[in-house]
Amino acid sequence: MRILILTILAIAALAPQPPSRFRPALSGYSFEFPRDHGTHDDFRTEWWYYTGHLRAESGKEYGFEVTFFRVGVDGAPPSGSATAWDLRNIGLAHFAITDIGRQRFRYYEKVNRFSPFTAGARRGFKRVFNEGWSVVTLSDGSFRLRASAGGDAIDLVLRSEKPPAIHGENGISVKAEGA
Repeated sequence: MRILILTILAIAALAPQPPSRFRPALSGYSFEFPRDHGTHDDFRTEWWYYTGHLRAESGKEYGFEVTFFRVGVDGAPPSGSATAWDLRNIGLAHFAITDIGRQRFRYYEKVNRFSPFTAGARRGFKRVFNEGWSVVTLSDGSFRLRASAGGDAIDLVLRSEKPPAIHGENGISVKAEGA
C-alpha cells in the first residue's frame, strides 16, 4: 500500500498538467492562526504531519508518525453546483509506530476520496479525518490526534508550547521544479 500511495503522488507530480483550478503557492501569503490550521482547497496539495516520542506508564518507549494529505483533483464542478459528494479531493493518511525496546516498526495507510463519511478537512480550524483516524481542534485550542490499526493505537491531546513555525522561504517549501 505504501508503494501505491507513493506511486500515485509521483505520477500526479510528474504528469503534464492542463490548466488548473488551483492557485500556485507563492510567497507573500499572510498566515493567520487558527484559521490556517484548516484546509486550503484553492491549493492542490497540503498535509498535516505529526511525529513524536512517547513513554508509556510501563516505561516502554515508542515513536509515532501520523500524516494526513489532501490532494486536489482538477475537473471538479464549479463551486455553485458542487455537493459534498463531488470528487474534489483525495485523502491519503499514514500511521506508523516504532516499539523502540523491541525494535519493531509497523505502518498503516489509507486512501479515500473526500466525502462526508470517508475523509475530509475543514476550513478555518483543524478538523482532518480519514476513516477513523483524525486530528481535531478542541475548545481550549489544543488538538486531539487519534489513529488505530492492527492492534496499534494512539489517542493524544497535543498542546503547543510555541507559536506556529512558518517553514521554507516566506512559508513556501518548494518540493519540485515548477511546484
